[in-house]
Amino acid sequence: MARTLDEDELIEHWLLIGKEPDLLTGRTGPSKLALVLWLKFFAQHGRFPEGRSELPDEAVAFVAGQVKVPAAELGLFASSTCSTSSTATASPCASTTAPSPPWTSPPATRAPESCCPP
Repeated sequence: MARTLDEDELIEHWLLIGKEPDLLTGRTGPSKLALVLWLKFFAQHGRFPEGRSELPDEAVAFVAGQVKVPAAELGLFASSTCSTSSTATASPCASTTAPSPPWTSPPATRAPESCCPP
């Protein structure tokens, strides 16, 4: 069973500080929540989470409150903009949906980073 984070840990590791809120400009809903969770997890561990199970529920709820996005919407952030599937008929970058968090697609199905132009 995972350890519960206390309020001091949430504030120390998961509170948006300084200019971090500026990074959210133009983002809405689940992409805003996911971005903060990735950044804060990366700051603590030096890597991105491998799955949702690595993100403490308390941290997800705490961050969701800061960005004013329901924590349950994190699960909606699962559509990929790039696909290497052989059944794809359109350009892999034609989709307008938000990109997948790194833990929603197995590495074998993820497109190379050069897939989508900036």
